[in-house]
Amino acid sequence: MGARAEGRANALAGAVGKAPARIDGGVEVETGQGARADAAPIDAERVGEIRNALRDGTYPILPARIADAMIAARLMLSSPE
Repeated sequence: MGARAEGRANALAGAVGKAPARIDGGVEVETGQGARADAAPIDAERVGEIRNALRDGTYPILPARIADAMIAARLMLSSPE
């Protein structure tokens, strides 16, 4: 991990364990250590691969797939449960 990435990681680590944040609409979002224990861990190696592919211009950007995911997220967030 480079010095720049370590600096960002340290800055993010300072936010870990803080109380849940409220976003528009009064929805609470848990962050850091308050997140669910059964949540999927971050695959740092895969994140690095994607970051490198984006930097090199070899990551396939599929606008239709991105648009579909954004529409699905909006529908999921706006549906009453």
